[in-house]
Amino acid sequence: MGQSYQRGSIRKIHRLRGDDVWEWRYRIHGKMKQQKFKIADYPTEKALWKHLDISVRLLNEGAVEPVPVAVDMGTVIKRYRDEYLPALAKSTRNTDGSMMKVHIEPKWGSVRIADVRPMAVDEWLRSSSRRGR
Repeated sequence: MGQSYQRGSIRKIHRLRGDDVWEWRYRIHGKMKQQKFKIADYPTEKALWKHLDISVRLLNEGAVEPVPVAVDMGTVIKRYRDEYLPALAKSTRNTDGSMMKVHIEPKWGSVRIADVRPMAVDEWLRSSSRRGR
């Protein structure tokens, strides 16, 4: 008997200490699994479902643990800021941090990695360089 289609369920969990989280619950081969996401990163349930879209599809295609979660550019930018930027020279930290905050994050922050297309990035870079002249 094959596995039926599922999305799982989402519920908001209020924490006494720390930020509230979303909890996504789903089943793999009859076993209940869960993942937690900060509400600060996904302010609405709809935003979290959009983020989980690829994961749900992979889960229904028979993926095994861990279910890959769709990562957006904002997550990559945050990780770069937290892990790599502090190790750079102060001038580089200032320049890179400013460029990410002013230009890159507003344009690409909410775009899922899977949806980033080279031609779109190239077009954006070209239009950005023309505005700077």
